[in-house]
Amino acid sequence: EQLTEPLSEETGASIKIEIGTVSDEQADSLKIDPNSFPLIE
Repeated sequence: EQLTEPLSEETGASIKIEIGTVSDEQADSLKIDPNSFPLIE
C-alpha cells in the first residue's frame, strides 16, 4: 500500500488525462451520431 500513495498522484493524473481524452472522443461521437440511438427518436 506504500507504493499506492506516491503512484496515486502520477497514476491519478495519467488516468484523468486518459479518461478526459476518451470522454471527449466519446462525447463527440455521441454528438456526431445522435441518430445512432433509436430511443432519441
